[in-house]
Amino acid sequence: MPFVDQDVAAQLEGVWTLELVNYAETLKRLGLSPSAATESVGDGICVYTSRDLPVNRAAGMGLHSPVSARQMQEIERFFAEREMPAQFDLCPLADPSLLELAAERGYHIVRFLDVLCMDLPSQDSLPAVPLGVEIRTIIAEETEIWARAVASGFAATDGLDESDANVVLARAAAHSPGVVCYLATVGGQPAGGGAMILHGHLAALFSSSTRLPFRGRGIQNGLVATRLKAAASAGCTTASVLATPGSVSHRNLERAGFRVAYTRPTLQR
Repeated sequence: MPFVDQDVAAQLEGVWTLELVNYAETLKRLGLSPSAATESVGDGICVYTSRDLPVNRAAGMGLHSPVSARQMQEIERFFAEREMPAQFDLCPLADPSLLELAAERGYHIVRFLDVLCMDLPSQDSLPAVPLGVEIRTIIAEETEIWARAVASGFAATDGLDESDANVVLARAAAHSPGVVCYLATVGGQPAGGGAMILHGHLAALFSSSTRLPFRGRGIQNGLVATRLKAAASAGCTTASVLATPGSVSHRNLERAGFRVAYTRPTLQR
């Protein structure tokens, strides 16, 4: 894993901020959330998707320059106009002014996410896909199959309503520019999936889940290995992924060779 200084953190946050922006812009383009919007503030960006979706916050603040009180006011105004509480991701390597202003303005922590990364190994050192499991990139006609499989995996149930947040976000991910989706099947049945986007030398892995009936077969490890091999083939040198601290996904990612670069809180006013 590379030593994580402010420059590396800015690169990592850059690719994860791109993911947030993709959600908003794709949801708007597809008509799934006509009110979705983004707005640049300083060196960061505010993202709003929908009141019903968990992707409404600012990101990327303070990684290239100090944050001003005026910029914090702009963030708060953006979310107030949409009747949402102001939230932002706080990279621990951001300029200290961001944390100082958050304390002064009454922000508190509402969640933590670990940002993990790893140096891409040689393809020969990555594990093989488990027997009986096929993992491949999807074609255009399989977009809905992939979205349904991933959404069902996150919700741990099938038969989700069209408006379910997991379904909406999976569709947005599948239609986002630059995103490559991988479908896992067992006996021809959709078993799970994952996505990846390449940004310079970085590969970001996200939207990974396994449907409940197919868990315990090593599908997640297979999805990770398949995407890492593809990223290495594309010339990437580092991969990154987000995980809830202490989760099963976090444990599996550490077993695959990922390590925590830093823990990132989300703050809300």
